[in-house]
Amino acid sequence: MTLRHDTTLDDLVEPALRLYRRRKGYRVNRWRAMAISAVVFAFFGLLGFRNQTGANVPLLCVGAAIWGVAIVHFTYDGLIRRSLRNHLSREFGGSLPWTNEYRVDGEHLRVTARGATRSLRLAGLRDATADARWLELDFGDNDLCVIPLRAFDNEAHRHEFMSAVRALSQPEETS
Repeated sequence: MTLRHDTTLDDLVEPALRLYRRRKGYRVNRWRAMAISAVVFAFFGLLGFRNQTGANVPLLCVGAAIWGVAIVHFTYDGLIRRSLRNHLSREFGGSLPWTNEYRVDGEHLRVTARGATRSLRLAGLRDATADARWLELDFGDNDLCVIPLRAFDNEAHRHEFMSAVRALSQPEETS
């Protein structure tokens, strides 16, 4: 079974973001950003309220730190997405769109883009999930295949593709 679609910039950003989220560096950088934000917000809270009479400065600093952590918590993925989008746009923007092809071939899922083919062993498929826009095929820590749902003609086509993938990802039982 074969799927084809024209790649957009979002089709490049989404798998890059999903792969980055799996890395230890993502968690470390996110916690680091939250800690730095907490310290900076607490410091500015201290500067802003240190001379106020009757103000509970330590409590205000803690509140400012919590506010800084919340801001990073809710905006971090968006900042990473924007950074990836800018980088990938500079790198590939002039050559978009190109055709991606996904082919279930024997025991492999072969992904072809820009003349290069990547082969993923279907026996290594750990999980397959779909959300509102993407089908994610998880092949472990560093292997991921993200297919936009618009690549499928309809829901039945997606189920047919997933049936073919799952049939080949399950080891055959011998009686």
